[in-house]
Amino acid sequence: MLTLVPFQTSSRTQAFQIEAEVLQSTPLNCVVRFLIAGPLNEIRWPSPDYQPQRKDELWQQTCLEVFLADSQEAQAPYLEVNISPAGNWNLYGFSSYREGMHLIPDGQVTLKRKNAVDSAQFQIEVAGTAENPLSCAFHGLSVILEFVDGEKSYWALSHGPEKADFHSKLTWKPR
Repeated sequence: MLTLVPFQTSSRTQAFQIEAEVLQSTPLNCVVRFLIAGPLNEIRWPSPDYQPQRKDELWQQTCLEVFLADSQEAQAPYLEVNISPAGNWNLYGFSSYREGMHLIPDGQVTLKRKNAVDSAQFQIEVAGTAENPLSCAFHGLSVILEFVDGEKSYWALSHGPEKADFHSKLTWKPR
């Protein structure tokens, strides 16, 4: 598992540890695992959705994000997966860095969650399509934590100096 780091460190973020990994089982399937350890009662968790569905703007609250690409070049296409710990999700394609955003209509994302007293484990399965196969050659893994007081913390494998920019392939890792 790879360790994610917060964009800004505080006494609050130091109480947490976040790890993640990407496993590609076939060209059309990818499994991503996240582990969030720490005082989970300090996190504002979205209410469980008993019929998870596609939703936009999941990143505005506690959210897990995965970015997948063939290449680390800024002008190369990539996929973005957003998934709420409540089960709602979305899958977007981009033609290049933050350009050409479009929904991947036939993709599918599912979530399995396992809670313990001081940790939450998430297993995300992403299914691509023949028209939109998945490539995990390079990946960005990120988490947005919203705390109970509304403060947010942005976590990723690494960050640029100016802002938390999960789309920047400079902060992604090769598989």
